[in-house]
Amino acid sequence: MINYSIFPAETLFDDWDEFDPQYQEMELGEGITLLVERIDPQQVRINRIISSNPQAFLKNEIFPGTILKTGLQI
Repeated sequence: MINYSIFPAETLFDDWDEFDPQYQEMELGEGITLLVERIDPQQVRINRIISSNPQAFLKNEIFPGTILKTGLQI
């Protein structure tokens, strides 16, 4: 990674080692499992879709980066 910045790398990456997200697996049914990161008690962010069905990756409702409310049924 190349860093083009006026700030020293020590300032930019000072708390880099402290980043430790907590991932959970969430079953959606139809053979779809999501790897999600909890943002707060009511919301999770999708990080990965785990499925052997190629159609699961084409759904507009679920893709990496989407924020879901806990208890949401898709």
